[in-house]
Parts: sequence; C-alpha cells; structure tokens
Amino acid sequence: MDKRIAAGIFLLLLTALALQTVLSMRDKSATFDEPAHALRGYYFFKTGNLMVYGHPPLMHFLTIPFLAFEQIRLPENHDELYLKNHIHPLADLTFFHLGNDADRMLFLARLPVVILSVILGIFVFRFAKELYGTNAGLFALFLYSFNPVVISLSGMITTDIAAALFIFLSIYSYWTMLRKQTKSGIVVAGLMFGLAIGSKTVSVLLIPIFLVLGLAHHYEKRGKKENVSFGKLFFGFLAVLIIGYLIINSLYGFKGSFKSLSDNINDDPAEYVSKEKFSSSAISSMIVPWDGPVRSAARLLVEKAPIMLPYPFLKEIWSTANVANLAPTSFLLGENGTHFWYFMPVTLLVKLHLLILFSLFLSIFYFRKIKA
Repeated sequence: MDKRIAAGIFLLLLTALALQTVLSMRDKSATFDEPAHALRGYYFFKTGNLMVYGHPPLMHFLTIPFLAFEQIRLPENHDELYLKNHIHPLADLTFFHLGNDADRMLFLARLPVVILSVILGIFVFRFAKELYGTNAGLFALFLYSFNPVVISLSGMITTDIAAALFIFLSIYSYWTMLRKQTKSGIVVAGLMFGLAIGSKTVSVLLIPIFLVLGLAHHYEKRGKKENVSFGKLFFGFLAVLIIGYLIINSLYGFKGSFKSLSDNINDDPAEYVSKEKFSSSAISSMIVPWDGPVRSAARLLVEKAPIMLPYPFLKEIWSTANVANLAPTSFLLGENGTHFWYFMPVTLLVKLHLLILFSLFLSIFYFRKIKA
C-alpha cells in the first residue's frame, strides 16, 4: 500500500475515534462515580490532600492540567469530608450544589481520557504493523476505532482507558526490550510498568506476563540455535520491576514509605482509620490466627519493619478489598449478586463487537499458517 494512502487512512481512523467520543460525551450525563474521579486530582492540586479512592491516582492526576485554572468552589466543610474520606459527598456538593458549572467541569475532566484513547490507538496500529505489516496495523486500528466499548469508555472519567493504555504499552515495551536488549528499552519498560500500576492495581498481573514473555523469548531463541543469555533476561526483568517500584513510590511522593505500618497508622489523621482496629496486635492476629511465637514475630514486623510501599497505596488496596466484599454489587442476566464466576466471559461476549469476535476466531484458526 502506498505510504500516503496508509497515512491518510491512519489519520482518518484516529479522527473518527476522537470525533465519535467527543460528540457522544457532550450528551452523556455523569455516571455515578465520574464526579469523584474528576474531583480527586483537582482536590489534591488545591489542598495537597489525596483522598483514598480504591485506585492509584495517575488517571486523576492527568485531569489536573485541564481543571487547574477553573475557579471551582469547594464546600466549606471539605476538610471534614476529607478526613472522613467522603469523596462522593464532597464531589456531589462540589459539582451540583455550589453553583459550579458541572457540564464544563465534566467535559474538561473527560478530555484527558480521549487523548489517552487516541494514543492507545496509535500504539495498537504500531504493534500490529511491526508484527504483520501496514495492512494489519490499519485493520487493528479500524477494529479499535469503531469498538463500542472503546468509544464508550473513552468519553468517561474512569481508570479503564488509562489502565488499558499503560498495560498495553508495558507489554509492547517489554516485548521490544526482549528483542533489542538495550538499556533504554529496560528503562522504558520499567516506566510503563510503573505507570500501569499507577493507573490500576490489577496491573500487578503484568509480573507473571513478563515472566511468560521472557521464557517464551528464551526458548524461541534456543529453538533457532541463537545465543541468548538467561542472566541478561533475568536482569532486565528485575530492573523493570525496580523502576516500576520507584515510579509508584514517586506518584505518592514516597509518603509513608520506609516507615513501619504501625507508625503510619498512628500518624494517620484520617477519622475513618481506627487506631484500635488496626493496632499492631490486631493486625498480627489477622495475619496469624493462632497464638505463639509466629504471631509475636508478625507483631514485631508490623511495629518495626519498614513497609517499603507508600502508605496511601496500601490503603487503596485495602479499600478495594472492602468494597468487593459488600452485599450484591453486580447485576447479570436478570440477577443481583456479589460474585458470578461467569461474569467476565458473558460480558466479554455481550460487549465485544461481532466483527472482533469473528476476527479473534479467525486469528486462532489461521495462527499456524501465519509466517514468522
């Protein structure tokens, strides 16, 4: 295909994605959690206080440049709401009860998600092109740009598109690093891994994915009788994890890192953190149910050992686990429930475009026929 034609199709597809998203989001009212997502970054920018919301803060920080110059009124009791971590009441008051322009705030906070979605589209094209050529890249971008799930999420303030982008970039950069074995490749892969964790905690699943990719690369090279250093692969893997660790600490300003969990809890001004419920003895009892020297050792670790992770990050994980254990939070096939083992497979089949499902089937059917 002529390069100018390919470039034109590429730009047309990205423009179609952006236009569909922007035009549709102007007519969408706010979903339940969008005001809270939108306000979190702005509130941190204005007060220096980061409310715990069950998600790492990267996506919320990305809304700051778009909202920073807006004159947004905060409720007079916002300090009290912050200490109680009542982010939804704070967002509700700010958006709908203080005379702020809710539509404008919502639109500005949604714009970064559109930009992230377009960037993801660019790398979907690039990765497919590197694997199978320009035509494959354009076809992948076509499927992405007209995917109703992508279009819907690209116009909403959630962590989904940001997580999808940085998880994708993590895998792409790690795959590139394995093939080129450069120091800059390791740095980029580590940076993307850290940003993925900073977008959504589920990104920790990248660690086993990296291991699988590394082992597959190792055995592929051995099968072709090519020299490959297992030690070099392991060093790259370890370096990526260390860089990611530094990135996630940096996002939280190393707050609470290198202090013991017990000290962090005692120094926490939040009213919703019970000093008795989360005392060193209570936590050690949760970790080790039986009495004895093992529990005593656990208690000593809680009191003395540095946690090595930002304390707010641990609170995010804790709050997510508690939300997941609440009474029925899911609705599927006419039923309310807390857990459906078939939730993901069913929603995948319902939400994915038929063309994408058909393409996935063809890719599996023709996998062995695709030349290296």
